[in-house]
Amino acid sequence: MQNEIGLSKEEFKLGGVLILFNNLLQSLFKSQILTLGVVMAGITLMFLILFRNFTLSLIGVVPNFMAAFLILGIIGLLRIPLDMMTIPIFNNLIN
Repeated sequence: MQNEIGLSKEEFKLGGVLILFNNLLQSLFKSQILTLGVVMAGITLMFLILFRNFTLSLIGVVPNFMAAFLILGIIGLLRIPLDMMTIPIFNNLIN
């Protein structure tokens, strides 16, 4: 608005459904990354408790990482957008 119309920052304010939707998607992306990290850390911790060996727990976690990245890769190759509907579906697939 500043470049096209010549208004100053004090003369306009962005709002509406698209701004809310964008903020919602940004928070979903952030929470998805945090959830994936917490899940993988939890699985690693459980394997550490189960095997009592760091090397064995890392070997046990590798298939879980591969499954999560395979699903993300397929979503990327098929060009499925990550939005309000696909993020919870992906979250259920990896958990």
